Amino acid sequence: MSWKAEYVLLIMASTLIDFYAGIKIESSKKTSKKKLFLYVSLIFNIGLLLVFKYYNFFVESIDFGLNSLFDIKPEIPYFNFLLPVGISFYTFQTLSYTLDVYKGRIKAEKHLGIFALYVSFFPQLVAGPIERSTRLLPQFKEKFNFEHERVVSGLRLIFFGFFQKLVVADNLAKYVNSVYNNVDLYSGFPLIFATLFFSIQIYNDFAGYSNIAIGSARLMGYDLMKNFNQPYLTTNLAEFWRSWHISLYTWFNDYLFNSVVIKYRKLGVHATSLGIILTFTLSGLWHGAAWTFVIWGILHGLGLSFLVYSKKSRKKINKKFNNNLYNFICFIVTFLFVNFTFIFFRSNSLADAFYIIKKVIRIDFNNIIGVPVFSKTTFISFLIFSTITFLYDILINKKIHEKISKHKSMSYCFFIIVTSMIYVFGTFEEQSFVYFQF
Repeated sequence: MSWKAEYVLLIMASTLIDFYAGIKIESSKKTSKKKLFLYVSLIFNIGLLLVFKYYNFFVESIDFGLNSLFDIKPEIPYFNFLLPVGISFYTFQTLSYTLDVYKGRIKAEKHLGIFALYVSFFPQLVAGPIERSTRLLPQFKEKFNFEHERVVSGLRLIFFGFFQKLVVADNLAKYVNSVYNNVDLYSGFPLIFATLFFSIQIYNDFAGYSNIAIGSARLMGYDLMKNFNQPYLTTNLAEFWRSWHISLYTWFNDYLFNSVVIKYRKLGVHATSLGIILTFTLSGLWHGAAWTFVIWGILHGLGLSFLVYSKKSRKKINKKFNNNLYNFICFIVTFLFVNFTFIFFRSNSLADAFYIIKKVIRIDFNNIIGVPVFSKTTFISFLIFSTITFLYDILINKKIHEKISKHKSMSYCFFIIVTSMIYVFGTFEEQSFVYFQF
């Protein structure tokens, strides 16, 4: 509403339609009627996304295709819509509710206020995690008493989130933006480091937001699902996606991928590959109305399909190698592949993405330092922020922060150090979270 007051009608309409659709799906005895109300929910919510997020993208693609292939210039009108904040998140959240009711996973919510709270729960409304009705709705009906440990752990998560965003992500964003917004000025190492920086930036930016959201909800007594689980410590692409943006990955897995695999199960392993590529293509489109995101999704789909087809071969190779060496090589390959695909994710256009790839392939090893916006300071910064990111993941994975919190003196020292780092190194200029644009 602070952007455009009329847009509150969209989330209100989505809430009301899915609320009544859920009740009708549950109360209807005929399968045809259940499907009718399910389709009403699907058409309305997907229709919102198609109109407000993808209309101009499809029109532009049709215009380009007809003009290039048949020299036809259709006069399809464009609409200058302002993208409603959080629309990709709350439409998926309400869709999962009606689908869960239809499949009998949860009873229809009869209290409009509780259902409206589920749709518009403020900590995760604009950028997730995309919560499930089976997890969040029952919590709104429980009575919570004040718990000191819950408040402390919630504040700790918020604190870590601020550190990830202000110190790591926003500092790296300066370098990334300067390069990616002017790619024609650079070649070689500046482009490589801008891409590596972006992988660290987007992780800390989005994981930081998720920590703030989860911590804010925990202060009030509610538990949101974990959205990241040390994704850069994984040794293959499948593990990466089980650890990155977990709420979106599991949403597509439960409501799209499984349905495709079941429908085409006669194809065997090919059905899995088909489901993966379709799922990740749509996942790319979910992230943004641009071909850069679609190609990013397709690349991940192809990468995961390769893992499916090469499963037996990889087992044979693993037996010939030392297990630790094999895992290390897999870790490097996975990290590099994810970074390569981020070129498309971050680029402002396909032309920019292909330019970067071209300039990286033709890298000039004789001119490593003497390039604009690249210096020893840049390299040292990358090492520092990468180390912070990986140490943070290890700290969370080993639950070291919980052990520290049990010792007050150590806990106070730790928070004083981190607070000082936020104060000294934090970037306090207005810098939106990356996933606000989706």
